[in-house]
Amino acid sequence: MSIASRATLRGFTLIELMIVVAIIAVLATVALPGLQNQVARAQATAGLAELRALVGPYEDLLMRDARPFDLAALGLEASGNETTSTRCELLMTPPDSSTAAGALQCTLRGHPRVSGDHLTLIRDGELGRWRCVTSVVEALAPSGCEVLES
Repeated sequence: MSIASRATLRGFTLIELMIVVAIIAVLATVALPGLQNQVARAQATAGLAELRALVGPYEDLLMRDARPFDLAALGLEASGNETTSTRCELLMTPPDSSTAAGALQCTLRGHPRVSGDHLTLIRDGELGRWRCVTSVVEALAPSGCEVLES
């Protein structure tokens, strides 16, 4: 090979490769915490979606005055008022016989930033409205949920 053709086959130097690796490392360091927050928030929102999916069947059973009033009657594979899903440990409080107030609760599982936190849908017996309260930190809480102070 001639000297002229060797010059055209020149590759990257070690320094150039190290600079690229350093830039990628800095970008990853900046982006990773934001990604982790989004994953935790997505898991909290998915837990709320699991609870919201139970509101319709809960209301249906309430209107029909169905018995037994438990999670199995809501369509879940459960015995009694507690069960576990991929995202939650679910707990149901059956409606009060006089006020029709009740609750659905999800203790989150999964991401360490939200694991063990609670999402609770509380039914107002007089108005029949549901409200969401949570122990998840405000930055990660699903929108529409009231964050309880710890």
